Amino acid sequence: MRHVSIALALLALAPAAARAAPTEEDRSWYAVAKLGGFVPSNNYKDPSGIDQGSLKNSPAWEFGLGTAFGPGKMLGAEISAGRTTTTAAGMDLSLVPVIASFRFQVPIQVPAIAVTPYAEAGAGAFFSKATLTGSSKSTTAFGYQLGAGADLYFGPLLVGVDARYQWVEPSFGDPIGKVKANGFVVLGKAGIRF
Repeated sequence: MRHVSIALALLALAPAAARAAPTEEDRSWYAVAKLGGFVPSNNYKDPSGIDQGSLKNSPAWEFGLGTAFGPGKMLGAEISAGRTTTTAAGMDLSLVPVIASFRFQVPIQVPAIAVTPYAEAGAGAFFSKATLTGSSKSTTAFGYQLGAGADLYFGPLLVGVDARYQWVEPSFGDPIGKVKANGFVVLGKAGIRF
């Protein structure tokens, strides 16, 4: 009798469980972790304009939360935050960007996976800290970015790549000056859609 009761309870819950499973159409939101690198395109110049050498390539990471919307989910938005650091001539620079990005994307369904190439533009705050010969200064700079990438969807799982160029120039005053931290950011990513 007990087994029959359990079987009837499972049968009664089966339609609710089927409804609770998200469909492809329901998965408009995603959360991702990104890891890659920052490739600066400028040299560091001190406040007097003397070239102190190139900013060094460095690791970068981000976390992002985004959504797809509009006809055919061809539009998207993402908010992300992360960190990168770079150095030049004894000057250490740390950037913590908080960026809102908007996308134009083209979802393409192929057997077993969906591919979504996109172009994006974003802007936001770069919380910046620079240290030079014991002097440490912090500031917040406005920056923006343009880029492209592609996401691959395997059911609820997402993997992909972002490649973009960022423009940001935090100004720290003497003895550090303005640092042109423009450059390429390339990030691999993995996450989940819900």
